[in-house]
Amino acid sequence: MSFSATILFSPPSGSEARCCCCACKSETNGGNTGSQGGNPPPSTPITVTGHGLAVQSSEQLLHVIYQRVDKAVGLAEAA
Repeated sequence: MSFSATILFSPPSGSEARCCCCACKSETNGGNTGSQGGNPPPSTPITVTGHGLAVQSSEQLLHVIYQRVDKAVGLAEAA
């Protein structure tokens, strides 16, 4: 099994907690981005892939994806 995903990473502002999926957050906010004032921080596309995976369940696959995303976000924050 293999997968590929591109996630738009936006660094959190000082008042925000770290999140692993800013694209999900912006989807739930809908059109509320204008109420934050100012321009949102620039987004960085992060590609997460996995090849040759053998998983037993969807929970196991989600765990692998989460680990890859968490690692990619950590690298993006450090850059």
